[in-house]
Amino acid sequence: MERVLCFDGGPATTGLTVRDDCLVESLRLLLSNTAYATGIRLYLPGFSRGMSEREQRAFCRELSSRVGLDLARDDRIEIHPQVSNGLSDILSTLPASVSEVMVVGAGFLVPPGWDTRLRSIAKDDALIGCISPLCMGVPPLDDGAGLSARGSSSTGAVDAAAMTAWLDNDRLVAALGATQHLQLPILFPQCCYLTAQGLSALRAADRDLDPVVCLERAGLVSLVALNLLTAKQRGLGESSALSAYIESASKFSRLLGWLRTRLDEGHAPAIDSAAVRSSQPVQLHIAHSWGGGLGHWVDDFIAGDSSRVNLVLKSIGSWGEFGQRLELYSSYSAMPPLRVWSLTTPITETALANLDYRAVLREILSEYQVQGVIVSSLIGHSLDVFRTGLPTLLVAHDHYPFCIALYSRFNDVCARCDGERLRACMKDNPGHQFFTSRAPEDWEALRAAFVGVLQDNPVTLVTPVRSVLERWRTQMPQLESLPAHVIPHGLGLSPSPSLAGEDTGRLRVVIPGKLSEAKGLRLLEQVLPRLARFADIYLIGCGVSGHVFSGIPGVHLVEHYARGEIQSELSALRPHVGLLCSLVPETFSYTLGELQHYGIPVVATRVGSFVDRIDHGETGFLCDLDAGSVVELMRALDGDREGLSRVRGRLEETPPRTLDGMVADYHRLLPVAPVARGQALFEAGPRQLAKEAIYINPQSTYKMAAYAFFKYSLIKVTSSPRLPSWLRSGLGKTLRLLKRLKGSCER
Repeated sequence: MERVLCFDGGPATTGLTVRDDCLVESLRLLLSNTAYATGIRLYLPGFSRGMSEREQRAFCRELSSRVGLDLARDDRIEIHPQVSNGLSDILSTLPASVSEVMVVGAGFLVPPGWDTRLRSIAKDDALIGCISPLCMGVPPLDDGAGLSARGSSSTGAVDAAAMTAWLDNDRLVAALGATQHLQLPILFPQCCYLTAQGLSALRAADRDLDPVVCLERAGLVSLVALNLLTAKQRGLGESSALSAYIESASKFSRLLGWLRTRLDEGHAPAIDSAAVRSSQPVQLHIAHSWGGGLGHWVDDFIAGDSSRVNLVLKSIGSWGEFGQRLELYSSYSAMPPLRVWSLTTPITETALANLDYRAVLREILSEYQVQGVIVSSLIGHSLDVFRTGLPTLLVAHDHYPFCIALYSRFNDVCARCDGERLRACMKDNPGHQFFTSRAPEDWEALRAAFVGVLQDNPVTLVTPVRSVLERWRTQMPQLESLPAHVIPHGLGLSPSPSLAGEDTGRLRVVIPGKLSEAKGLRLLEQVLPRLARFADIYLIGCGVSGHVFSGIPGVHLVEHYARGEIQSELSALRPHVGLLCSLVPETFSYTLGELQHYGIPVVATRVGSFVDRIDHGETGFLCDLDAGSVVELMRALDGDREGLSRVRGRLEETPPRTLDGMVADYHRLLPVAPVARGQALFEAGPRQLAKEAIYINPQSTYKMAAYAFFKYSLIKVTSSPRLPSWLRSGLGKTLRLLKRLKGSCER
């Protein structure tokens, strides 16, 4: 079996000779940049048209001399009289012994080692039929107007300056894309790699059928490599096949907006250029990008883990498509990401299986030598996270994916959820607001697949409190035999004396955190007017929802506070008691942990983890889920300041749950092998935690930063499926106008 490199000159090769400088120069560059040129057979369709056998031999000798490679040796060059009119023509003339084909059209330039990059991706999966690279100025990399910086125009007839700019961009693409790829139903006819299975499928198919369709019908996939950037020369390579490809590939240009932005700005990848050798084992966290308690926990875990390297793979998306891309981080809050992958088909909620996702996982596990996986969320992810073969922990931060409303509440706390209740929940539960595009049968299939994959793989369930474990087992009795442990969350808070108020004065009540239906907003609407008659109430971090209480005397609003500032807020307020009115069974509640840490007694509704973590009358107080019970208990505490003082004393005596203790418990469940010093070699990203949502190079001018942000905003809205097409089109035109104006100003 042999590999073939086909240099396709197309119909223009008719009657060409070795004196055609542009064509020969393209071939010379192709061979000099092909890593396996000395072990591959070169195929030149159309070059021998009208030549005698002797003229063909003379042609080969002269061409060998011009390109600097002995092509005539061992018959490693073959010229064929048939003029190529496309991929089908090329394949029809190849001998049966050929097992792999790399096609490059005249007028298209490839960077050094291009073949190695494509072939490395082909090894990932037996279902890969063909791989196409990106091309400068051609979709899907180009958005219709061309890249705006660093040699983004067509490279011309091998112009030296343009060549340098193109190769600079290729190096950026190679670093940003690494071995990433997209599964797209397109095949770049001017440069592609056909695997053995792809070649076999195309040979057996109808020649008049679209090659991509042939591959799909054979069960194979077409990929676009994001680690390779080719370029087109002016005046060469024009063909009907290229025009058809551009029309097809343009549909997917929005998927690469992030890469266009990075190339436009000319920034190197946001990773440390120095490779770091680590003697610590690596474990991977799987998370969504919603923030909240889950993000808090992941950051705390990493902060408390000094003996392992922790990486975080987050799903990034928008409403209805929660897994549009995957981003790898050095911690949950760290910016910018280490790596980014776009998924060809966005994951709406959770995929039962996904080829792109599986490839990303394989890449991360291999490159970073991951030894264990900690799954904190499946939102925007695939069940493939459990199929890695590595020891895996599933941390129950909510009740998804069994519960489509996350919080396991429909009219009341859910004790079961069979098919009938599931359908009623999807129809009538106001809490079912996140995942609304699927039918009940889809959720039943996901539930069954979820249970099955947990049973068939090395997975251990971890919950922060006992009630969560019991609820999971009640709703999914098939998991009764699944290994499971309760590990309370730790808190990364510094030691502090009690911040609770003294026993005298008007009762001061603090309600921390954003208000929502799940957090008891409607219950508070009934409670606060009555409570304000004998207490001062402070809503801190309530968000805009707190405005409904702004007209009540005695109610004070602090709309926002940053994470880490709660200590200063509580120190200023000195509240006597905290109030938490969640209606849903929370799996932990960081606000409860923070209030207890600072010695503030808490009144909480009798639901979820509150029941696990509060010993009524000793470490806090529990009340029923109705306004009368809440007000009655608060009035009783107002008259029993000694009771509040007793609870405050118990909280001060209770040793806090530390991050070190929590991490140690997790390490016992997820043992890893020691790593020899220098064994784990990878590019490490910045370890700082950033409050900013967008990373800005500190060396950038204000004007550059403002332009980048405005451009990002436009790209964001033009790629949003939730906006009307006419609005996306208008904003896209605005973006292109800004690019042209920026270019004119720079010139």
